[in-house]
Amino acid sequence: MRYKVTLAYVGTAYAGFQSQINARTIQDEIERALLTIFRKPVRIVSASRTDQGVHAYGQVFHFDAPEKDPRKLKYSLNGLLPGDIHINAVEPVSEEFHARYQVRAKTYAYLINNGERDVFYEKRAFQCHYDLDYAKMEECCELFVGTHDFGSFNTSTYEEHPDQVRTIYVCRLVRRGDRLVLLFKGSGFLRHMVRIMTGMIFEVGRGKKTVAEVREFLEHPCKSKRRYNIDPSGLYLLKIDYMNEEDYRLKKERYLYGER
Repeated sequence: MRYKVTLAYVGTAYAGFQSQINARTIQDEIERALLTIFRKPVRIVSASRTDQGVHAYGQVFHFDAPEKDPRKLKYSLNGLLPGDIHINAVEPVSEEFHARYQVRAKTYAYLINNGERDVFYEKRAFQCHYDLDYAKMEECCELFVGTHDFGSFNTSTYEEHPDQVRTIYVCRLVRRGDRLVLLFKGSGFLRHMVRIMTGMIFEVGRGKKTVAEVREFLEHPCKSKRRYNIDPSGLYLLKIDYMNEEDYRLKKERYLYGER
């Protein structure tokens, strides 16, 4: 049976989601728990390979294993996992479901504390003591909405990802007193893309860059330009939206015929 699992975690103590040699990762913790439950190795496939220090409210993965009651499986996993990882839902799905390839959109949030240093947000938000121009930050956010080549805003090489065109549906600044949240919803994100976009918006807010300079980065993609890759501590994977089975089938057919 194929299971779809939604989970939340605090990424501070981990070297990222994806399994690594000689490093503690979220994938390894989950697979260790699944080994205990099923008494055999079980590999999981995640929707997003979040980086070291990045958190999640709505990460998703799938795995194949013998049939068990999903409710009991959820409780068993939570009983075996560390307290900073929590399984929110376990559900059986079609064998065609794929946690990574069937994604329609991802939503990320970047949290900034723009007031007095808050010890309760240490490693959970970017602690910013600079004065920020919120109007300029909002103007910069508007640049990213739409379909663009984001070659200047990620660290993936063109060898890894020749096509670096992505669509951003939402990019906006939300303010609640000294708490700032940058929201990003897009068709997909390349390595460090959200952090670099956030870094650019942040530098515009500080007056270190202009909106015109960011527009130049967007209109003329270049990997050699200086980019501020902001600290991962404020980044959260909020939600993953999935396409239905028919849309997923059409997507696979387009790729088969070399269409984007």
